[in-house]
Amino acid sequence: MSLAGRILRALGRIGTHGRIGTHGLPGVCRALLPAAFCGLTACVAPPGLSPGPSPLDPRTVLPTTARAPAPGQVGASLDLAWERLRAWALPADEPALARIARTAGRLARAAPAADPAWAQAEPQVLIVPGDEPDAWCLAPARCALTLSMAQLLARDDALLAAALAHEMAHLMLDHARERLAQAGAPVPAVGAGLLLEAPHHRVHEHEVLGLAAELMARAGYDPRASVGFFAALAPVSGAGGSVGYARRHPLEAQWPDVLLRHARRVLPLLP
Repeated sequence: MSLAGRILRALGRIGTHGRIGTHGLPGVCRALLPAAFCGLTACVAPPGLSPGPSPLDPRTVLPTTARAPAPGQVGASLDLAWERLRAWALPADEPALARIARTAGRLARAAPAADPAWAQAEPQVLIVPGDEPDAWCLAPARCALTLSMAQLLARDDALLAAALAHEMAHLMLDHARERLAQAGAPVPAVGAGLLLEAPHHRVHEHEVLGLAAELMARAGYDPRASVGFFAALAPVSGAGGSVGYARRHPLEAQWPDVLLRHARRVLPLLP
C-alpha cells in the first residue's frame, strides 16, 4: 500500500475512535491531506541514509567509533546547544511560551519515576527564528521550537505534545550520548552543532515511538495525535526533500501504522 494510503487508513481508524486534541484532530488532518500527498516523502529518510532495522525487529548495534564521550562531555554539548538557542530566542510571546511550558511540564511529570530530575524539572522554553518547523529538548523540560513549528502547532495541544514527547523520549533514552559516539566524541563546540542539526539514526527513531506514545498517554494527551503531527509536517517540506524536523527525524514508509500501533497499546494509560 502507498504511504498516502497508509495515512488515510490510519486516520480513518482514528476517526472511529473519537476526537483528538482540543480542536478535533481528524478535521485538522483531513484539511492537511491534499497538500500532504504532494510532500509525503518529507517523513521518509532520503536515499543514501542507512535504512536501519524494521520497527518490528530487535535493536541492532549502532555503528560507532571506538571513542566514547568523556564524562561530562554529553552534558556540556547539550548545555552549549541550549545556550546557542537562547542567543537566538525571539522576544517573549508570553501566551505562546506559557502554553509550551505547560505542555512540557505535563510530559516531564509523566516521565519514568526512576529519574526524579524529570518530575522536579522547572520548564524552560524558547521560540527561536526559523522558517522550517523544528523542535529540540536538551534537558528535562528544557525545550525550544522554531517560530514556524510554534505556528504550525498553535491550534492543538495534542499536536504540540506529540512534538515535545518525541524529543523528550530521545533525551530519556540517552540518544545524545550515542550520537556523539557515532561522530567520534567531538568537543562540545562541535557536538552542540551536531545535536541541533544532524539527523537521528533510524534505530533511534524506531526506539522513541513507543516511549513518546506512553509519555503522551500518561500526561493526558491522546497518543494518536502523533499520526497527525507527522502528517502536518509533510506539506511544509520543500520540493527538494524534507526540511527541519522531518529531515532530522527520518521515518520509514510504514510510520502511520507503527505510530498507531504504539498509540493503541498505551490508550488504557489515559487518565
